[in-house]
Amino acid sequence: MKWKHLGATCILLVIAIITLAVTQCDNGNTETSSEDIHEKLDIATILTCAKLSQAAYDKPGKTGHEARRQQLVQTGYDVVIFESLPITFSFSIGGGIPLSTNKGLLLVRGETPDGRKQQFISIEGTNGINEWAADVDYPEKVLHDELEISIHRQFAAFADRVYDRIKDQLHPDYETYVTGHSLGGAIAAVVGMLIQHNSDSTVNLKKVYTFGQPKLTNSLKNNLDDSGVWIMREFPLLRVVNSGDPVPTLPPYSFEKRWVFGTGYYAHFGDALIFDENDIKFQAFLNNDGDIHEDAIERSSASGITLTFTQAIAEILDKVKNDTTQHGMELYIKNLESLQN
Repeated sequence: MKWKHLGATCILLVIAIITLAVTQCDNGNTETSSEDIHEKLDIATILTCAKLSQAAYDKPGKTGHEARRQQLVQTGYDVVIFESLPITFSFSIGGGIPLSTNKGLLLVRGETPDGRKQQFISIEGTNGINEWAADVDYPEKVLHDELEISIHRQFAAFADRVYDRIKDQLHPDYETYVTGHSLGGAIAAVVGMLIQHNSDSTVNLKKVYTFGQPKLTNSLKNNLDDSGVWIMREFPLLRVVNSGDPVPTLPPYSFEKRWVFGTGYYAHFGDALIFDENDIKFQAFLNNDGDIHEDAIERSSASGITLTFTQAIAEILDKVKNDTTQHGMELYIKNLESLQN
C-alpha cells in the first residue's frame, strides 16, 4: 500500500509540473508559407491518418467500436487488426510499480482512386490513469537494443509490444504509414523506426504522421553519436501540431534539467506542420545541405516555467476550469479539412 500511495503522489506531482510547459512556435528561416504547403505535403493522406488516429480510440469494448468498424469497411478498407492490445510495464518513478493497460491498435489496407495500395497502422493515444503514468515516466530514458538510441522508457516498451503484434501482418506491396495521436503518436514514431530498421526494404515505410506528439528521444549537441535527434534526422516523420497544444512541448526542458542526467534533454526531430491561430506553417527539420536547421532543436525544446507545487496545482485547476480543445483530434481534423479545402 505504501508504494501505491507513493506512486499516485508521484503521478500527481509530475503531471502538475509538466502541464505548465506551454511554448510558442518560433518564426525562422525553416518555415514555408501556407501557399507552398500543398506542393510539399500529401494533405489527403495526412487527413486520412488523422481520421484513423481518431478511429483507434474506438477499440473493442468501447460503445462505438462496431459502428467504427463498419464505417471503415464501408469506406473500402480491409480491416486486418482492430483490437485492444494488452500491455504491462513498470512505472519507474513510482518505485517500479507494475501497471497494465489495453491499447487500441488498428491496421487497415486500402487502395486510392489512382491505384495506390496503402496500409495504415494507427495507435490509440493516452487513455486512463495508467497511461498517464506511462506518459510522465520521464526521468529514465533507455538505450533501445535494436535502434541504439535513447528513447523515453515507456514509449519504447509500448512500441516494442505494438511492433511484435503487427510485424508479420505487413504487406510488402503496400505503402506503409504509421500514425497516432498524443502518446499514440510517440509510439507510432518508434514503431516506424522499428519497421525501417527491420524491413530490409521488404516493407515500404512511406511516412509516419503524428498529431500532438510529445518528445521521445534525446539531443546532445556535443556528442552527436549519442543523439537520437541526430541519428534519426532523416527519418520520414511529419508532426502535425496545433500551436495551443501543450503536449508537443513535453517533457519540458526546465523540468528535465533537474531530473534527467547523462543522456541529454528531450527534443523533437522531423518536419512539422503547425496550425497557428492565424496562419499555417511548415517547418523543415533539415536544411538543403542535409544538416539540422540551427534553430530546430531550440525551437522544439524551449524552456517551460518552474513553479512551486502549490502554484502548479492552482495552475492545473485553472486549466481544467478553462479547458480548450487544442489537443483533441477533432480540432486536428478540422484544421486539416480546412487546409484541404
